[in-house]
Amino acid sequence: MASILILYGTTEGHTAKVAQHLADLARRAGHDPRVVLAGSFGADLDIAEHDAFMVGASVHEGRHQRGVRDWIREHRAELDDVPSAFFQICLASAGGDDEGAQEAQGYADALQEETGWTPRSVGLFGGALLYTQYAWWKRALMRGIQARTGGPTDTGRDHEFTEWPKVDAWARAFFATLEAPTAKTAAPPPDAARAPGP
Repeated sequence: MASILILYGTTEGHTAKVAQHLADLARRAGHDPRVVLAGSFGADLDIAEHDAFMVGASVHEGRHQRGVRDWIREHRAELDDVPSAFFQICLASAGGDDEGAQEAQGYADALQEETGWTPRSVGLFGGALLYTQYAWWKRALMRGIQARTGGPTDTGRDHEFTEWPKVDAWARAFFATLEAPTAKTAAPPPDAARAPGP
């Protein structure tokens, strides 16, 4: 069993839903997850007590939440020391076309370049259009964007694009890697003293 910190940033709440879903999957896989919102925790959060990290953020105006970016930079050493994964929630991943996939990958690449963190696994998933929760001006703005790109324009309901089976498959693949010894617990090879660094 691994202790997994699932840290996320969210603007409209959908990334929180994904984070909780990942925690449920982790529990069913026999792990011990803790879900926290970036910037909302206090001194009781002991980074060192976790065996793995899953960090998530959504994309708004081309960037991820500042709280997530700052946390990654601050704790990059810990993230590099144990298995870590990044999940991104973005409407660009919703279309299933190459252009959208490249756009979504570009956001993830930019985060890695900005923070210097290279996660073991990256999951890129579609988000949601929460028309019923938007202010009137944002509802009109998002409807206009969707009209130009061929997306849903019915503002009377919300539209979710997250492909949950893909989320499940990605998460289970990451959890499976936690069954192997981690950097914290793995015994060094017999010739570790002569082995070159990574």
